Amino acid sequence: MRFKDIGLAGKLSLGFGSVLAVVALSSAFTYASVKNVAEVERLNTASNLIQDEVDQAWGSMARSQAAVRKYVLTAAASDKAKVDAGITAFRDHVAKARAALVADAPVFVADLDAYRTASEAYLNQAILQEVRLATDPATRPQAVDMVSSSTTAPLSAAMDAAETVIETKVDTWSDTFTEAGDTAMHAIVLTVMAASLASVLVGILMAWCITRAVGIPLSTMTRAMRRLAEGDNAVTVPALGQKDELGQMAAAVQVFKDSALAKLRAEAEAAEARREAEALRREAEAAQAEAARQQGEVVDAVSSGLDHLAKGDLTFRLDQSLAPDYEKLRHDFNAALNTLQDAMRMVASNAAAIRAGTNEISTASDDLSRRTEQQAASLEETAAALDEITATVKKTAEGSNHARSAVATAKTDAERSGAVVGRAVAAMTGIEASSKQIGQIIGVIDEIAFQTNLLALNAGVEAAR
Repeated sequence: MRFKDIGLAGKLSLGFGSVLAVVALSSAFTYASVKNVAEVERLNTASNLIQDEVDQAWGSMARSQAAVRKYVLTAAASDKAKVDAGITAFRDHVAKARAALVADAPVFVADLDAYRTASEAYLNQAILQEVRLATDPATRPQAVDMVSSSTTAPLSAAMDAAETVIETKVDTWSDTFTEAGDTAMHAIVLTVMAASLASVLVGILMAWCITRAVGIPLSTMTRAMRRLAEGDNAVTVPALGQKDELGQMAAAVQVFKDSALAKLRAEAEAAEARREAEALRREAEAAQAEAARQQGEVVDAVSSGLDHLAKGDLTFRLDQSLAPDYEKLRHDFNAALNTLQDAMRMVASNAAAIRAGTNEISTASDDLSRRTEQQAASLEETAAALDEITATVKKTAEGSNHARSAVATAKTDAERSGAVVGRAVAAMTGIEASSKQIGQIIGVIDEIAFQTNLLALNAGVEAAR
C-alpha cells in the first residue's frame, strides 16, 4: 500500500509511531546501558567496599601489632583491650570482605581465605602468644624477646604477601569496573545523542512525508474547492483515486463538479430547447401564415370562379397557378367548367335542333291545314275528277308520312337534349362535389391550423417548463 493511500489517522499514527519507536528503542537501549552502568557501579562500589574492608582489616592488624608491642612493654589493660579490639575488627572486616566476594567475586574468595589463614596463623603464633606471655609477669621477658626477635617475621611476611595478593587482585578488579563504568557512561551519552538525533531526523522525515502527503494535497484541494466555488468548472480535482480521507474528499468535490457541469449542460440544453422551440414556433407561424395565404388564394380563386359561373360565364378558367396542394382542385374546377361548357353547348345545339324541327312541324302543319282547306273546298270537285282526288290523297299521305318522320326526328332530338341536360346535371353535381371537396380541404386546413397552434402552445409550455 502506498503511503498516500494510508488514512490521515494512519499517517499521523505512523509518523508519531516512528518517532515513538525511535524514542522507545533509544530508551530501551539507554535503560539497558543505565542498568549495566548501575550494575557496574554496584560492582565498583562492592569492589571499593572489599578494598576498604581489606584495607580496614590490614589496618586493624597493624593496630593490633602496635598495641601488642605497647602491651608487652607496659602490661596496661587498655593496651590489651586495643589488641583485642584490633583482632575483633580484623576478623569482622575479613568476614565482610569474604561475604562481598562470595556475592560478587567468588573467584577471589580463595585468595582472601589464604590471607585470612596467614593472618590467623600470625595472630595465633605471634600476637596472641605475645599477649599470653605479657600477661604473666614471669613470662613477660619472653614476650619482650619474642617481639624484638625475628621469629615471627616469616608469619608476618606470609600475611603481608597474602594481603598484597588479595589487594592487588581486588584493585585490578575494581579498576576494571571503573573503566567499564566510564565506557558505559560514554556509551549512554552517545546513545542519548544518537537517539535524540535519530528522533529529530525521523521527526523531520515524517513531518516532510506528512506535509507532502497531507499538507500540500490539502492546500491544493482547498484551492481547487475555492476555484470550484467561484464557478471555475475546468479545475482539476487533486487526489482522485486515493484511498485516504483526501481521496474521499476529492470524490465528493468531483461529485460537486459533475453536478455543476450537469447543471450547466442542463441550462445549455434548456436554452437550446428554447431556441429550437422558438424556431419551431416561428416555422409553425410561417407555415400557418403560408397555409393561410395559400388558403386565401384558393378561396379567392374559387370564389371568383363561382362568381363568374353564377353570372353564366362558362368561359372563365382558373389560369393562375395555386399552391401544389391545391393544383388538383384548380384542374378539377377547370375540368368541371369545361364539362359544363360542353354540356351547355350541346344543350344549346340540341335546343336549336329542337327549335328547327318544331318550326318544320309547324310549317308542315300549316301546309297540311291549307291543303286540307283546299281539299275541303275542292271536295265538291273531287267527284268530278277521281284522278285529281287520288293524286291529292297521295300527296296528303306523303305529307302525313313526312310529318310522322319530322315528329320522330323531333322526338329523337328531344331525347338527345334530355341526355345533354343529364350531363349538365352531372356536371353541376361534380361542381357541387368539388365545392364539397373545397369545403373539406378548407376544414382540413383549419384542422392543420388548429393542430399547429396546439403544437406551438405545447412547445411554449415545454419551453416555459
